[in-house]
Amino acid sequence: MKQLIILVDVAGYTNRLKQIQATGYKVVGITPSDIASPGFLPITAPEEWLPTADPIPEHRNDWTIQQKKSWWKSNIHAIAAIQQMDLQADAYWIIESDCAASVGRWKSLFGDHADNPDDICTTCVRTRFEEPGRERWRFTPSWANYVNLGAMYRMTRFAVDSIIAASVEMREVPSENTYINVVHRAGGKIGKLNRTQTHMNNQTMKSKESKILINRDLVNHPVKANTLGVPPL
Repeated sequence: MKQLIILVDVAGYTNRLKQIQATGYKVVGITPSDIASPGFLPITAPEEWLPTADPIPEHRNDWTIQQKKSWWKSNIHAIAAIQQMDLQADAYWIIESDCAASVGRWKSLFGDHADNPDDICTTCVRTRFEEPGRERWRFTPSWANYVNLGAMYRMTRFAVDSIIAASVEMREVPSENTYINVVHRAGGKIGKLNRTQTHMNNQTMKSKESKILINRDLVNHPVKANTLGVPPL
């Protein structure tokens, strides 16, 4: 199964790009065109994917892009890059550049998914039924029952096409918080990036840098520094 890695950057972390390129996998580094990080290919999300309301009403703003030029929900630009650059693969990794790991850890993670048939894999997945009191549910449609940490994804072409189709249909889909729900609604199978329980843990994968306990042997997020691996080096 051919896997392609897309590294999404908004901060100019070129060393992170070099680190993943050292794994030997094909890697494409991209950046939203309104940020244009040096060393990364600028990508513009198609207008027809984006919400017609600008800004999005407050009660929807955790489900969709907040505004048409919002860069912080930048993973949609990776989906756009697959379409615009005609990137061909059986599976696509979408990784934010503030994820940090050694070359060996990246190679091990990618290798563990070489034949994984799941349509979308991510981290820290929780359901509406497991955590009914979570604040985010008031922003989401009733059919969307999953939340996750959107720092990393592995998607099949089916998942990518499902996200594109839903973006055109709904004009409110382009957000890292929506992908897993859209793919599940389309009939896709959800899986875990850390399915062997060896690549990361709930201390190394967080939404804020102040909460993370860095482990140099694992994948860490977010690590806000342009390092080749996991700091300090």
